[in-house]
Amino acid sequence: MGSRKRVKRPKKPKYVIVDYDRYGTARIYYRVPGVRKLRLRGPLFSEEFWSDYAAATTGKLKPREKSTKGELPAAGTFDRMCVEYYQSADYRALSPDTRYRRRLTIEPIREKCAALPVRKMQPKHIRAMRDRRADKPHVANELIKVLRQLFQFGVEYGFVERNPAREVPTIKGKRGGYHTWSPDEIAQYCEYWPVGTQERLALDLMLFTGMRRGDAIRIGPQHLKGGRLIFAPEKTRGSTGKRLSIPVHPALSASIAATKTGDMTLLTTKHGKPWGAHGKPEGQRTKHRAASFGNRFKSWCKAAGLPHCSAHGLRKAAAVMLVEAGCSSAEATAITGHDSLQVFEGYIRERDRKRLADAGMERLIKASKSGEGVPPDFGMIEDGTKTGDNLLIGKGPVWALAPRTGLEPVTR
Repeated sequence: MGSRKRVKRPKKPKYVIVDYDRYGTARIYYRVPGVRKLRLRGPLFSEEFWSDYAAATTGKLKPREKSTKGELPAAGTFDRMCVEYYQSADYRALSPDTRYRRRLTIEPIREKCAALPVRKMQPKHIRAMRDRRADKPHVANELIKVLRQLFQFGVEYGFVERNPAREVPTIKGKRGGYHTWSPDEIAQYCEYWPVGTQERLALDLMLFTGMRRGDAIRIGPQHLKGGRLIFAPEKTRGSTGKRLSIPVHPALSASIAATKTGDMTLLTTKHGKPWGAHGKPEGQRTKHRAASFGNRFKSWCKAAGLPHCSAHGLRKAAAVMLVEAGCSSAEATAITGHDSLQVFEGYIRERDRKRLADAGMERLIKASKSGEGVPPDFGMIEDGTKTGDNLLIGKGPVWALAPRTGLEPVTR
């Protein structure tokens, strides 16, 4: 196995540090030893960041005034709505990972619009935010979804009379998302990473349960009870609190038995420790763990000659396998944990379309050979002889329709 080339990350400019608050929100500072640190706008390496950095290095950037302890931002401002949203029961009910991702979306807007009257925010302003991110449709659409939730809170708590984000549609792009693993790709990965390796256990764990990568790194011996995996998915643990109870597939059971695992987690780092980011805030720690594991799994896929495959693609492959095995949607989602049938059906749509196309063409070929279901003015050609005005040309197992020539007279 060849060495993997590391991608160098841009180095932070001199005197720039990044701190995280307890919610996982990144805060960028310019700190010279012995001098009061200055807050810079983010995200890192953005135009706003470089503007503030240049001002800080020349002494033109002034420190931000801190509010008195316990003092809320001015009433009616976007900042005030954000602060109260973060303190709401709805926000606190979200999983740490979801809270972290929402803050990543909201905070850059809050930096720029903190003092603006929230009632004056119109759909055109949100549409402009969306369009600035048009080169990354998934980022733009995530912005719209988060702002819809934020302004819905604003409507319910009297900050605004209507939800302007509801009037801004998401960007329509190609569907599909993460690539769904095919049976051949699964076989190729399994051939490269044999049973008994952490790389193989990772695939077996996600493929035979349909669980997310964030759940896969949390699963340990304590979740195995009576031949079943019993756990609460991280994504919905704070909202619905549902628990899944999945029978352990024989192949997964054999993989677990053959692999050296950790005391509290089945999947471990190369040092034999659980995937984690000790010392980080709760929300960031959850996100960091899943992202770190996802990146490592991606490197395992590349080593196996599958650079286009990913951890989430296995969740989609699991959904397809369950449906192709004859499971109903209710049976399949009881394993994968999907609450939305629309999302689940989106996972299987591509493979299902291919299966239906194969079945439809097979029926057409059978009908063509037997003469059933063929329009009366179409003829059969097996030896090059024309029958009727139209041609149905047969070459081995493939049949093709040749249309009429010329224009048909109008009949009344």
